[in-house]
Amino acid sequence: MSGMKIAYVVLYLRNNLLLSGVGRKITSQVSTWKEIGNNVQLFIVSPEEISLPNVISFQYNLGKYNRNFNNILGTSRSHAIKRLLGKVKEFNPDIIYLRYGLFNYPLHEIFNISPVVIEVNTNDVAEYYTQGFVHGLYNQLTRGLLFNKASGIVCVTNDIAVLKVIKPFNKPIKVLRNGIDLNKFKELPGLPNNYVNCAFIGITGIWQGIDKLLYFAKTYPELHFDIVGEIPAYFQTSGFDNIRFHGFLDEIRIRQVYMNSRISFGPLALHRKKMNEASALKVMESLAYGIPVVLGYKETELSDYNFDFILQIANNEDNIKDYAEEIFNFYHRMKGRRVDRNMISPIIDLHVIEKKRIDFLELF
Repeated sequence: MSGMKIAYVVLYLRNNLLLSGVGRKITSQVSTWKEIGNNVQLFIVSPEEISLPNVISFQYNLGKYNRNFNNILGTSRSHAIKRLLGKVKEFNPDIIYLRYGLFNYPLHEIFNISPVVIEVNTNDVAEYYTQGFVHGLYNQLTRGLLFNKASGIVCVTNDIAVLKVIKPFNKPIKVLRNGIDLNKFKELPGLPNNYVNCAFIGITGIWQGIDKLLYFAKTYPELHFDIVGEIPAYFQTSGFDNIRFHGFLDEIRIRQVYMNSRISFGPLALHRKKMNEASALKVMESLAYGIPVVLGYKETELSDYNFDFILQIANNEDNIKDYAEEIFNFYHRMKGRRVDRNMISPIIDLHVIEKKRIDFLELF
């Protein structure tokens, strides 16, 4: 089959996430699928009006109080999902590609429209419990309503594919790491030797390990750190003179942060959500710009190579303390270095990965 009609459904995406790697991943996937020759429509459910062209979005009201309740059981989100299902049915897709998110009635009716393939980006059971007991329990009780009826599952890491919370559904599984469109990332020039910046691009989450980065910044006050993303306020009042908190930035300003950085950090505490492997978009973007990275976990496929511009450290609570000196030495070795794009292109290039994804969707 070629030229499929694909409905891409995202159950939760706020405007600030559109500026993050998640938003860029989704829009890049859609554009790449279209380039390959498919008819693709993106549908998004969000508590905000989505400021993205060529998207059919459905807004719901979180309410002033009980936002957690309204996010999982509120009637406003149910109405938004019902409207979404109507539009997806009108689109009449050959297949539905669903980015996994919290179930809400009547989402189960999506399986009456077309075959559904679910993309899983994390250990959803462990992650939703990090958002609170109510979120975690609700997800655990309702996730089977989606996975049991799915035609197939796409996992971004091998670790996710073999999880005890995924395998029992006995569905065809394809492991496809996250990729990026290298054509959209212009390689950065080398830095003058007097630049001492380190970059950390992330979003709120205990698995990011920002607390560990603060320890490293305190240990090496001669280094400077740019932290980009939605960071809890108590971190921002840490009082470190060598840390700048930027909040969310658009692509142009993120590129400027990278331009002034010698190295960057991937997530530093994936162990906190019982994960050892990931496919982090911010790491892909860092490498695409040419920035060497510190990895505190197994990066799907990339960690199988012995690249000297990637420093692999342990995935445990004391990894930054135990490897602080090694990270500092790595930082000095990377003086004036930029990553060789030819070495990473076959592994992270979006066009290679998305062709494999479309081949998997064509099976259903």
